[in-house]
Amino acid sequence: MFRRITKLILFTTASVILFLLIFPLLIDKKKIIHSLNNKVNKELNLELDFDENIRISLIPFPELTVNNLSISDKMKTFNVNIPDVEIISTWSSIFKFDPKIQSIKLNSPVIKLEKIKTSKRNIIFIKNSEESKLIQMKRFMKRFKKIIVDNGSLHFFNSNVSHDLRNLNLQIKKSDFYFLNADFSYLNYKSFFKINAKTKDFSKIKYDINQLFDNKNEIFGSGILEIKNQDIDLTGKLFSEELNFFQLKDLFAMIKQKKENIKKVSLDNKQINLNLTFDFDKLIFNNITIEKLKFKTVSNNKGIILKNIQANYLKSLIKGEVKYFYANQNINGQIKLFDFLVEKNLSEKSNFGFNKALFDCEIDFFTNKKTSNFFNNLRADGECDADNAKLSGLDIEKLSKGVDNLNTFQDFFDLFNKRKMQGVTNIDSVYIKFGFSKGILNIKKMEAKQRNVKVISFGNYNLKKDKINFKNNIFIKTEKYKNLPSFDVLIKGSSKNYDVSYDFDKIKSAVLTGGINSILKEKKKIVIDPKSFKKLIDKNKKEFNPENIIDLFLN
Repeated sequence: MFRRITKLILFTTASVILFLLIFPLLIDKKKIIHSLNNKVNKELNLELDFDENIRISLIPFPELTVNNLSISDKMKTFNVNIPDVEIISTWSSIFKFDPKIQSIKLNSPVIKLEKIKTSKRNIIFIKNSEESKLIQMKRFMKRFKKIIVDNGSLHFFNSNVSHDLRNLNLQIKKSDFYFLNADFSYLNYKSFFKINAKTKDFSKIKYDINQLFDNKNEIFGSGILEIKNQDIDLTGKLFSEELNFFQLKDLFAMIKQKKENIKKVSLDNKQINLNLTFDFDKLIFNNITIEKLKFKTVSNNKGIILKNIQANYLKSLIKGEVKYFYANQNINGQIKLFDFLVEKNLSEKSNFGFNKALFDCEIDFFTNKKTSNFFNNLRADGECDADNAKLSGLDIEKLSKGVDNLNTFQDFFDLFNKRKMQGVTNIDSVYIKFGFSKGILNIKKMEAKQRNVKVISFGNYNLKKDKINFKNNIFIKTEKYKNLPSFDVLIKGSSKNYDVSYDFDKIKSAVLTGGINSILKEKKKIVIDPKSFKKLIDKNKKEFNPENIIDLFLN
Protein backbone atom coordinates (compact mmCIF):
# COMPACT_ATOMS: atom_id res chain seq x y z
CA MET A 1 0.00 0.00 0.00
CA PHE A 2 2.77 2.37 1.00
CA ARG A 3 4.68 1.58 -2.21
CA ARG A 4 1.64 2.38 -4.33
CA ILE A 5 1.16 5.73 -2.60
CA THR A 6 4.85 6.55 -3.02
CA LYS A 7 4.77 5.64 -6.73
CA LEU A 8 1.64 7.73 -7.18
CA ILE A 9 3.24 10.78 -5.55
CA LEU A 10 6.43 10.41 -7.60
CA PHE A 11 4.46 9.93 -10.81
CA THR A 12 2.30 12.98 -10.06
CA THR A 13 5.32 15.12 -9.20
CA ALA A 14 7.16 14.06 -12.33
CA SER A 15 4.08 14.72 -14.44
CA VAL A 16 3.66 18.21 -12.98
CA ILE A 17 7.33 19.04 -13.53
CA LEU A 18 7.17 17.68 -17.07
CA PHE A 19 4.03 19.69 -17.70
CA LEU A 20 5.63 22.87 -16.35
CA LEU A 21 8.62 22.32 -18.59
CA ILE A 22 6.61 21.52 -21.72
CA PHE A 23 3.73 23.97 -21.21
CA PRO A 24 5.72 27.13 -22.03
CA LEU A 25 6.46 25.56 -25.43
CA LEU A 26 2.76 25.08 -26.07
CA ILE A 27 1.67 28.59 -25.04
CA ASP A 28 0.67 30.90 -27.84
CA LYS A 29 3.13 33.76 -27.19
CA LYS A 30 1.40 36.01 -29.70
CA LYS A 31 -1.73 35.88 -27.57
CA ILE A 32 0.24 36.93 -24.50
CA ILE A 33 1.94 39.76 -26.41
CA HIS A 34 -1.40 40.95 -27.71
CA SER A 35 -2.90 40.71 -24.23
CA LEU A 36 -0.02 42.65 -22.65
CA ASN A 37 -0.28 45.42 -25.21
CA ASN A 38 -4.02 45.78 -24.76
CA LYS A 39 -3.79 45.71 -20.97
CA VAL A 40 -1.06 48.36 -20.72
CA ASN A 41 -2.68 50.55 -23.36
CA LYS A 42 -6.10 50.38 -21.73
CA GLU A 43 -5.17 50.63 -18.06
CA LEU A 44 -2.05 52.82 -18.18
CA ASN A 45 -2.54 54.67 -21.46
CA LEU A 46 0.98 53.72 -22.56
CA GLU A 47 2.44 52.34 -25.76
CA LEU A 48 4.71 49.28 -25.73
CA ASP A 49 7.21 47.91 -28.20
CA PHE A 50 9.40 44.85 -27.54
CA ASP A 51 10.85 41.72 -29.07
CA GLU A 52 8.13 39.17 -29.76
CA ASN A 53 10.38 36.31 -28.76
CA ILE A 54 9.53 36.52 -25.06
CA ARG A 55 10.73 33.84 -22.67
CA ILE A 56 8.30 32.06 -20.36
CA SER A 57 9.18 30.01 -17.30
CA LEU A 58 6.78 28.44 -14.78
CA ILE A 59 9.31 27.39 -12.15
CA PRO A 60 9.15 28.39 -9.35
CA PHE A 61 6.56 31.01 -10.43
CA PRO A 62 5.20 32.06 -13.81
CA GLU A 63 7.82 34.46 -15.17
CA LEU A 64 7.95 36.36 -18.43
CA THR A 65 11.20 37.84 -19.70
CA VAL A 66 10.85 40.62 -22.25
CA ASN A 67 13.81 42.01 -24.17
CA ASN A 68 14.33 45.48 -25.65
CA LEU A 69 11.19 46.95 -24.16
CA SER A 70 10.30 50.50 -25.16
CA ILE A 71 7.58 52.46 -23.32
CA SER A 72 6.17 55.87 -24.19
CA ASP A 73 3.00 57.84 -23.60
CA LYS A 74 0.76 59.05 -26.38
CA MET A 75 1.85 62.67 -25.81
CA LYS A 76 5.50 61.63 -26.32
CA THR A 77 6.53 63.43 -23.13
CA PHE A 78 8.73 60.56 -21.98
CA ASN A 79 10.46 57.48 -23.30
CA VAL A 80 11.78 54.40 -21.50
CA ASN A 81 14.14 51.86 -23.04
CA ILE A 82 14.84 48.67 -21.09
CA PRO A 83 17.18 45.93 -22.35
CA ASP A 84 15.68 43.30 -20.08
CA VAL A 85 12.41 43.10 -18.08
CA GLU A 86 11.47 40.27 -15.73
CA ILE A 87 7.74 39.93 -14.99
CA ILE A 88 6.27 37.51 -12.44
CA SER A 89 2.58 36.79 -12.95
CA THR A 90 -0.12 34.60 -11.35
CA TRP A 91 -0.83 31.01 -12.42
CA SER A 92 -4.45 31.63 -13.27
CA SER A 93 -3.77 34.70 -15.38
CA ILE A 94 -1.19 32.82 -17.45
CA PHE A 95 -3.63 30.04 -18.28
CA LYS A 96 -6.28 32.63 -19.17
CA PHE A 97 -3.80 34.55 -21.38
CA ASP A 98 -4.54 37.63 -19.28
CA PRO A 99 -1.28 38.16 -17.33
CA LYS A 100 -1.63 39.90 -14.00
CA ILE A 101 1.70 41.27 -12.89
CA GLN A 102 2.74 40.47 -9.31
CA SER A 103 6.23 41.89 -9.52
CA ILE A 104 8.39 43.47 -12.17
CA LYS A 105 12.13 44.03 -12.44
CA LEU A 106 13.58 46.56 -14.86
CA ASN A 107 17.24 45.92 -15.63
CA SER A 108 19.31 48.96 -16.71
CA PRO A 109 16.35 51.10 -17.84
CA VAL A 110 17.08 54.43 -19.55
CA ILE A 111 14.32 56.95 -18.80
CA LYS A 112 14.13 60.20 -20.74
CA LEU A 113 11.66 62.97 -19.98
CA GLU A 114 11.41 65.14 -23.04
CA LYS A 115 11.92 68.88 -22.81
CA ILE A 116 8.58 70.60 -22.37
CA LYS A 117 7.89 73.87 -24.12
CA THR A 118 7.85 76.81 -21.73
CA SER A 119 6.41 80.28 -21.81
CA LYS A 120 8.52 83.42 -22.18
CA ARG A 121 8.69 83.57 -18.38
CA ASN A 122 10.06 80.01 -18.28
CA ILE A 123 6.89 78.58 -16.73
CA ILE A 124 5.95 74.98 -17.49
CA PHE A 125 2.22 74.50 -17.93
CA ILE A 126 0.76 71.10 -17.11
CA LYS A 127 -2.87 70.15 -17.64
CA ASN A 128 -4.42 68.25 -14.80
CA SER A 129 -6.09 64.99 -15.69
CA GLU A 130 -9.71 64.43 -14.75
CA GLU A 131 -8.72 62.34 -11.79
CA SER A 132 -6.08 63.39 -9.32
CA LYS A 133 -2.51 62.17 -9.57
CA LEU A 134 -2.87 60.61 -6.12
CA ILE A 135 -5.74 58.38 -7.28
CA GLN A 136 -3.74 57.39 -10.36
CA MET A 137 -0.76 56.54 -8.18
CA LYS A 138 -2.85 54.35 -5.88
CA ARG A 139 -4.45 52.57 -8.82
CA PHE A 140 -1.09 51.97 -10.47
CA MET A 141 0.60 50.61 -7.33
CA LYS A 142 -2.29 48.24 -6.52
CA ARG A 143 -1.33 46.21 -9.60
CA PHE A 144 2.08 45.26 -8.19
CA LYS A 145 3.44 43.65 -5.07
CA LYS A 146 7.00 44.51 -5.96
CA ILE A 147 8.76 46.86 -8.39
CA ILE A 148 12.53 46.71 -8.83
CA VAL A 149 14.76 49.00 -10.87
CA ASP A 150 18.36 47.87 -11.18
CA ASN A 151 21.12 50.22 -12.40
CA GLY A 152 18.83 52.65 -14.21
CA SER A 153 19.33 56.20 -15.44
CA LEU A 154 17.02 59.20 -15.65
CA HIS A 155 17.43 62.21 -17.92
CA PHE A 156 15.17 65.28 -17.62
CA PHE A 157 15.09 69.07 -17.94
CA ASN A 158 14.58 71.64 -15.20
CA SER A 159 14.56 75.36 -16.04
CA ASN A 160 15.92 74.46 -19.49
CA VAL A 161 18.91 72.77 -17.86
CA SER A 162 19.63 69.11 -18.53
CA HIS A 163 19.73 66.90 -15.40
CA ASP A 164 21.09 63.36 -15.08
CA LEU A 165 20.56 60.64 -12.50
CA ARG A 166 22.77 57.57 -12.82
CA ASN A 167 23.16 54.22 -11.04
CA LEU A 168 19.49 54.36 -10.07
CA ASN A 169 18.40 51.46 -7.87
CA LEU A 170 14.80 51.33 -6.68
CA GLN A 171 12.65 48.80 -4.87
CA ILE A 172 8.99 49.17 -3.87
CA LYS A 173 7.31 46.44 -1.82
CA LYS A 174 3.66 46.16 -0.84
CA SER A 175 2.26 44.44 2.25
CA ASP A 176 0.18 46.28 4.82
CA PHE A 177 2.31 49.29 3.86
CA TYR A 178 4.28 50.34 0.82
CA PHE A 179 8.04 50.42 1.41
CA LEU A 180 10.40 52.29 -0.90
CA ASN A 181 14.20 52.09 -1.01
CA ALA A 182 16.14 54.07 -3.59
CA ASP A 183 19.67 55.27 -4.22
CA PHE A 184 21.19 57.14 -7.16
CA SER A 185 23.94 59.53 -8.23
CA TYR A 186 22.77 63.05 -9.12
CA LEU A 187 25.46 64.27 -11.53
CA ASN A 188 24.40 67.93 -11.59
CA TYR A 189 24.85 68.28 -7.84
CA LYS A 190 27.80 65.88 -7.58
CA SER A 191 25.90 63.94 -4.96
CA PHE A 192 24.83 60.43 -4.06
CA PHE A 193 21.29 60.16 -2.66
CA LYS A 194 19.76 57.43 -0.56
CA ILE A 195 16.03 57.49 0.25
CA ASN A 196 13.82 55.20 2.34
CA ALA A 197 10.08 55.76 2.61
CA LYS A 198 6.98 54.14 4.10
CA THR A 199 3.30 54.82 3.40
CA LYS A 200 -0.07 53.15 3.70
CA ASP A 201 -2.06 54.97 1.03
CA PHE A 202 0.35 57.57 -0.45
CA SER A 203 -1.43 60.43 1.30
CA LYS A 204 1.12 60.45 4.13
CA ILE A 205 4.68 59.32 3.46
CA LYS A 206 7.39 58.99 6.09
CA TYR A 207 10.88 59.36 4.66
CA ASP A 208 14.58 59.18 5.52
CA ILE A 209 17.06 60.88 3.21
CA ASN A 210 20.82 60.97 2.91
CA GLN A 211 22.79 63.16 0.48
CA LEU A 212 26.52 62.46 0.20
CA PHE A 213 28.58 65.03 -1.74
CA ASP A 214 31.66 64.15 -3.75
CA ASN A 215 33.91 65.76 -1.11
CA LYS A 216 32.38 63.41 1.50
CA ASN A 217 30.24 66.12 3.13
CA GLU A 218 26.82 64.78 4.03
CA ILE A 219 23.23 65.89 4.73
CA PHE A 220 20.87 63.45 6.39
CA GLY A 221 17.46 63.60 8.02
CA SER A 222 13.86 62.44 8.10
CA GLY A 223 10.35 63.80 7.87
CA ILE A 224 6.84 63.45 6.47
CA LEU A 225 5.38 64.25 3.04
CA GLU A 226 1.62 64.71 3.40
CA ILE A 227 -0.71 65.12 0.41
CA LYS A 228 -3.96 66.89 1.26
CA ASN A 229 -6.91 68.13 -0.78
CA GLN A 230 -5.35 71.49 -1.65
CA ASP A 231 -1.85 71.31 -0.18
CA ILE A 232 1.27 69.21 -0.13
CA ASP A 233 3.09 69.56 3.21
CA LEU A 234 6.77 68.66 3.45
CA THR A 235 8.13 68.61 7.00
CA GLY A 236 11.39 67.30 8.37
CA LYS A 237 14.73 67.83 10.07
CA LEU A 238 18.04 67.81 8.20
CA PHE A 239 21.49 67.58 9.75
CA SER A 240 25.11 67.89 8.63
CA GLU A 241 28.45 67.79 10.39
CA GLU A 242 30.15 69.93 7.74
CA LEU A 243 28.85 71.61 4.60
CA ASN A 244 30.15 74.00 1.97
CA PHE A 245 28.10 77.17 1.36
CA PHE A 246 27.68 76.37 -2.34
CA GLN A 247 26.37 72.90 -1.48
CA LEU A 248 23.70 74.52 0.69
CA LYS A 249 22.97 76.96 -2.14
CA ASP A 250 22.44 74.03 -4.55
CA LEU A 251 20.11 72.35 -2.06
CA PHE A 252 17.87 75.42 -1.92
CA ALA A 253 18.05 75.74 -5.70
CA MET A 254 16.52 72.24 -5.97
CA ILE A 255 13.72 73.10 -3.54
CA LYS A 256 12.99 76.45 -5.16
CA GLN A 257 12.96 75.19 -8.75
CA LYS A 258 10.44 72.50 -7.97
CA LYS A 259 8.09 75.15 -6.57
CA GLU A 260 8.74 77.94 -9.07
CA ASN A 261 8.84 76.42 -12.51
CA ILE A 262 5.65 74.34 -12.60
CA LYS A 263 2.27 76.05 -12.69
CA LYS A 264 -0.81 73.93 -13.37
CA VAL A 265 -3.54 75.26 -15.61
CA SER A 266 -6.38 74.18 -13.37
CA LEU A 267 -8.40 75.24 -10.38
CA ASP A 268 -7.06 72.16 -8.59
CA ASN A 269 -3.62 73.66 -7.96
CA LYS A 270 -1.94 72.07 -4.97
CA GLN A 271 0.28 74.36 -2.91
CA ILE A 272 3.59 72.96 -1.66
CA ASN A 273 4.23 74.02 1.93
CA LEU A 274 7.68 73.55 3.44
CA ASN A 275 8.46 73.25 7.11
CA LEU A 276 12.05 72.04 7.31
CA THR A 277 14.50 72.47 10.18
CA PHE A 278 18.24 72.57 9.41
CA ASP A 279 21.00 71.90 11.92
CA PHE A 280 24.61 72.11 10.67
CA ASP A 281 27.72 71.82 12.84
CA LYS A 282 29.86 73.72 10.30
CA LEU A 283 29.17 75.80 7.18
CA ILE A 284 32.28 76.84 5.25
CA PHE A 285 32.47 79.79 2.85
CA ASN A 286 35.97 80.30 1.41
CA ASN A 287 38.09 80.79 4.56
CA ILE A 288 35.15 81.63 6.82
CA THR A 289 33.71 78.92 9.07
CA ILE A 290 30.21 79.34 10.53
CA GLU A 291 29.50 76.98 13.41
CA LYS A 292 26.30 75.61 14.96
CA LEU A 293 24.07 76.95 12.19
CA LYS A 294 20.36 76.36 12.79
CA PHE A 295 17.30 77.68 10.97
CA LYS A 296 13.80 76.75 9.87
CA THR A 297 12.56 76.94 6.27
CA VAL A 298 8.85 77.58 5.75
CA SER A 299 6.98 78.45 2.57
CA ASN A 300 3.61 79.52 1.25
CA ASN A 301 2.20 80.55 -2.12
CA LYS A 302 4.23 83.79 -2.05
CA GLY A 303 7.70 82.59 -1.21
CA ILE A 304 10.19 80.93 1.12
CA ILE A 305 11.24 82.19 4.56
CA LEU A 306 14.35 81.21 6.51
CA LYS A 307 13.30 81.78 10.12
CA ASN A 308 15.07 81.70 13.47
CA ILE A 309 18.54 81.72 11.92
CA GLN A 310 21.19 81.27 14.58
CA ALA A 311 24.91 80.59 14.25
CA ASN A 312 28.33 81.29 15.72
CA TYR A 313 31.26 82.92 13.98
CA LEU A 314 34.41 82.84 16.09
CA LYS A 315 33.07 84.17 19.41
CA SER A 316 30.15 86.02 17.82
CA LEU A 317 26.48 85.08 17.83
CA ILE A 318 24.53 85.60 14.59
CA LYS A 319 20.73 85.77 14.36
CA GLY A 320 18.49 86.64 11.45
CA GLU A 321 15.68 86.01 8.99
CA VAL A 322 15.63 85.87 5.17
CA LYS A 323 12.63 86.03 2.80
CA TYR A 324 12.47 85.08 -0.88
CA PHE A 325 9.47 86.08 -3.03
CA TYR A 326 8.57 84.04 -6.13
CA ALA A 327 6.83 86.80 -8.08
CA ASN A 328 9.66 89.34 -8.30
CA GLN A 329 12.53 87.09 -7.09
CA ASN A 330 13.36 89.61 -4.37
CA ILE A 331 15.40 88.56 -1.35
CA ASN A 332 15.36 90.62 1.83
CA GLY A 333 16.14 90.02 5.44
CA GLN A 334 17.71 91.08 8.68
CA ILE A 335 20.92 89.98 10.38
CA LYS A 336 21.89 90.66 13.99
CA LEU A 337 25.45 90.23 15.27
CA PHE A 338 26.35 90.01 18.93
CA ASP A 339 29.91 90.38 20.28
CA PHE A 340 31.39 90.60 16.79
CA LEU A 341 35.12 90.92 17.43
CA VAL A 342 37.20 93.38 15.41
CA GLU A 343 40.78 92.74 16.45
CA LYS A 344 42.83 93.82 13.41
CA ASN A 345 43.34 97.05 11.51
CA LEU A 346 42.55 97.60 7.85
CA SER A 347 45.99 96.47 6.72
CA GLU A 348 49.40 95.53 8.01
CA LYS A 349 51.00 98.65 6.53
CA SER A 350 49.48 101.08 9.02
CA ASN A 351 48.54 100.70 12.64
CA PHE A 352 45.71 103.22 12.47
CA GLY A 353 42.20 101.94 13.15
CA PHE A 354 39.83 100.47 15.72
CA ASN A 355 40.61 97.06 17.11
CA LYS A 356 39.85 94.78 20.04
CA ALA A 357 36.23 95.92 19.87
CA LEU A 358 33.14 93.78 20.45
CA PHE A 359 30.36 95.12 18.22
CA ASP A 360 26.63 94.46 18.30
CA CYS A 361 25.16 95.07 14.83
CA GLU A 362 21.77 95.09 13.14
CA ILE A 363 21.66 94.96 9.34
CA ASP A 364 18.71 95.08 6.90
CA PHE A 365 19.48 93.93 3.36
CA PHE A 366 17.80 93.53 -0.03
CA THR A 367 18.79 91.95 -3.34
CA ASN A 368 17.21 90.41 -6.41
CA LYS A 369 17.99 87.00 -7.91
CA LYS A 370 17.35 88.18 -11.48
CA THR A 371 20.80 89.71 -11.74
CA SER A 372 23.93 87.62 -11.99
CA ASN A 373 26.06 90.29 -10.26
CA PHE A 374 25.35 89.88 -6.56
CA PHE A 375 27.22 92.97 -5.29
CA ASN A 376 25.74 95.32 -7.88
CA ASN A 377 22.23 94.48 -6.74
CA LEU A 378 22.79 94.14 -2.99
CA ARG A 379 21.58 96.99 -0.80
CA ALA A 380 21.97 97.13 2.95
CA ASP A 381 21.64 99.52 5.88
CA GLY A 382 22.92 98.88 9.34
CA GLU A 383 24.07 100.12 12.71
CA CYS A 384 26.80 98.82 15.02
CA ASP A 385 27.90 99.81 18.51
CA ALA A 386 30.58 98.72 20.95
CA ASP A 387 31.10 99.59 24.61
CA ASN A 388 34.88 99.37 24.53
CA ALA A 389 37.52 99.58 21.84
CA LYS A 390 41.08 100.63 21.19
CA LEU A 391 42.10 103.28 18.68
CA SER A 392 45.54 102.27 17.46
CA GLY A 393 47.93 104.63 15.70
CA LEU A 394 47.45 107.59 18.07
CA ASP A 395 48.17 108.03 21.77
CA ILE A 396 45.69 110.83 22.40
CA GLU A 397 46.24 110.70 26.17
CA LYS A 398 49.90 111.48 25.53
CA LEU A 399 48.90 114.25 23.11
CA SER A 400 46.49 115.71 25.66
CA LYS A 401 49.10 115.78 28.43
CA GLY A 402 51.62 117.32 26.04
CA VAL A 403 49.25 120.17 25.19
CA ASP A 404 48.90 121.01 28.87
CA ASN A 405 52.66 120.92 29.50
CA LEU A 406 54.15 123.09 26.78
CA ASN A 407 57.23 124.82 28.23
CA THR A 408 59.39 125.27 25.14
CA PHE A 409 58.98 125.48 21.40
CA GLN A 410 60.64 122.09 21.16
CA ASP A 411 57.80 120.69 23.30
CA PHE A 412 55.38 122.12 20.76
CA PHE A 413 57.22 120.67 17.79
CA ASP A 414 57.55 117.26 19.45
CA LEU A 415 53.85 117.32 20.23
CA PHE A 416 52.85 117.09 16.54
CA ASN A 417 55.62 114.80 15.42
CA LYS A 418 53.75 111.83 13.88
CA ARG A 419 56.43 109.35 14.89
CA LYS A 420 56.35 110.42 18.52
CA MET A 421 52.56 110.51 18.87
CA GLN A 422 51.98 106.89 17.84
CA GLY A 423 50.36 104.58 20.36
CA VAL A 424 46.96 103.35 21.51
CA THR A 425 43.95 105.21 22.90
CA ASN A 426 41.23 103.53 24.94
CA ILE A 427 37.72 104.31 23.67
CA ASP A 428 34.61 103.98 25.85
CA SER A 429 32.01 103.65 23.07
CA VAL A 430 31.78 103.38 19.28
CA TYR A 431 28.67 103.89 17.10
CA ILE A 432 28.62 103.22 13.34
CA LYS A 433 25.83 103.87 10.85
CA PHE A 434 26.48 102.53 7.36
CA GLY A 435 24.93 101.60 4.03
CA PHE A 436 25.90 99.36 1.14
CA SER A 437 24.84 99.86 -2.48
CA LYS A 438 26.28 99.01 -5.90
CA GLY A 439 29.36 97.46 -4.36
CA ILE A 440 30.22 100.50 -2.22
CA LEU A 441 30.27 100.51 1.59
CA ASN A 442 29.34 103.97 2.85
CA ILE A 443 30.15 104.94 6.43
CA LYS A 444 27.45 107.53 6.98
CA LYS A 445 28.60 108.26 10.51
CA MET A 446 31.03 106.74 12.95
CA GLU A 447 31.39 108.27 16.38
CA ALA A 448 33.86 107.11 19.03
CA LYS A 449 33.99 108.67 22.49
CA GLN A 450 35.84 108.70 25.73
CA ARG A 451 36.24 111.29 28.48
CA ASN A 452 38.73 113.50 26.63
CA VAL A 453 38.35 112.29 23.04
CA LYS A 454 35.68 112.25 20.34
CA VAL A 455 36.28 110.83 16.85
CA ILE A 456 33.75 111.49 14.07
CA SER A 457 34.40 109.57 10.84
CA PHE A 458 32.79 109.20 7.43
CA GLY A 459 33.80 107.87 4.03
CA ASN A 460 33.45 104.88 1.72
CA TYR A 461 35.08 101.70 0.50
CA ASN A 462 34.56 100.57 -3.10
CA LEU A 463 34.72 96.76 -3.03
CA LYS A 464 34.88 96.40 -6.82
CA LYS A 465 37.77 98.83 -7.26
CA ASP A 466 39.26 98.17 -3.80
CA LYS A 467 39.46 101.89 -3.01
CA ILE A 468 39.29 103.39 0.49
CA ASN A 469 38.53 107.02 1.27
CA PHE A 470 37.90 107.93 4.92
CA LYS A 471 38.12 111.15 6.89
CA ASN A 472 38.38 111.14 10.68
CA ASN A 473 37.79 114.33 12.70
CA ILE A 474 39.44 113.96 16.11
CA PHE A 475 38.49 116.28 18.95
CA ILE A 476 40.44 116.36 22.20
CA LYS A 477 40.08 118.35 25.39
CA THR A 478 42.57 118.83 28.16
CA GLU A 479 42.61 120.38 31.61
CA LYS A 480 43.68 123.70 30.09
CA TYR A 481 41.94 123.52 26.69
CA LYS A 482 38.27 122.57 26.78
CA ASN A 483 37.31 123.62 23.23
CA LEU A 484 40.21 122.84 20.95
CA PRO A 485 39.43 122.57 17.22
CA SER A 486 39.71 119.12 15.65
CA PHE A 487 42.54 117.66 13.65
CA ASP A 488 41.98 115.28 10.72
CA VAL A 489 43.29 111.82 9.92
CA LEU A 490 42.80 110.94 6.24
CA ILE A 491 42.95 107.39 4.88
CA LYS A 492 43.22 106.77 1.13
CA GLY A 493 44.30 103.85 -1.05
CA SER A 494 43.48 100.16 -1.26
CA SER A 495 42.75 97.69 1.52
CA LYS A 496 46.26 96.23 1.15
CA ASN A 497 48.13 99.46 0.48
CA TYR A 498 46.76 102.72 1.83
CA ASP A 499 48.22 105.95 3.17
CA VAL A 500 47.39 107.73 6.41
CA SER A 501 47.89 111.51 6.47
CA TYR A 502 47.32 114.07 9.22
CA ASP A 503 46.04 117.64 9.08
CA PHE A 504 47.02 119.49 12.29
CA ASP A 505 46.66 123.09 11.01
CA LYS A 506 43.66 124.15 13.11
CA ILE A 507 44.76 122.58 16.37
CA LYS A 508 48.37 123.71 15.91
CA SER A 509 47.26 127.32 15.53
CA ALA A 510 45.14 127.12 18.67
CA VAL A 511 47.80 125.34 20.70
CA LEU A 512 50.53 127.68 19.39
CA THR A 513 48.68 130.76 20.57
CA GLY A 514 48.18 129.34 24.03
CA GLY A 515 51.66 127.82 24.07
CA ILE A 516 53.46 131.05 23.20
CA ASN A 517 51.69 132.82 26.01
CA SER A 518 52.73 130.05 28.36
CA ILE A 519 56.35 130.12 27.16
CA LEU A 520 56.58 133.93 27.45
CA LYS A 521 55.47 133.70 31.03
CA GLU A 522 58.42 131.42 31.74
CA LYS A 523 61.14 132.67 29.33
CA LYS A 524 60.18 136.33 28.87
CA LYS A 525 61.79 136.21 25.37
CA ILE A 526 62.05 134.02 22.21
CA VAL A 527 65.34 133.39 20.39
CA ILE A 528 65.27 132.14 16.75
CA ASP A 529 68.26 131.47 14.47
CA PRO A 530 68.18 134.19 11.72
CA LYS A 531 69.26 131.66 9.08
CA SER A 532 66.05 129.76 9.63
CA PHE A 533 63.95 132.66 8.36
CA LYS A 534 64.92 131.81 4.77
CA LYS A 535 62.83 128.68 5.13
CA LEU A 536 59.79 130.75 6.03
CA ILE A 537 59.70 132.66 2.72
CA ASP A 538 57.79 131.33 -0.28
CA LYS A 539 60.45 131.11 -2.99
CA ASN A 540 57.94 131.57 -5.82
CA LYS A 541 56.01 134.53 -4.41
CA LYS A 542 58.81 135.93 -2.20
CA GLU A 543 56.21 136.27 0.52
CA PHE A 544 56.38 135.52 4.24
CA ASN A 545 54.03 132.78 5.48
CA PRO A 546 53.63 132.93 9.29
CA GLU A 547 52.12 129.44 9.44
CA ASN A 548 55.42 127.95 8.23
CA ILE A 549 56.97 128.77 11.55
CA ILE A 550 55.29 125.68 12.94
CA ASP A 551 56.50 123.35 10.22
CA LEU A 552 60.00 124.78 10.50
CA PHE A 553 60.74 122.72 13.58
CA LEU A 554 58.92 119.52 12.65
CA ASN A 555 61.04 116.45 11.88
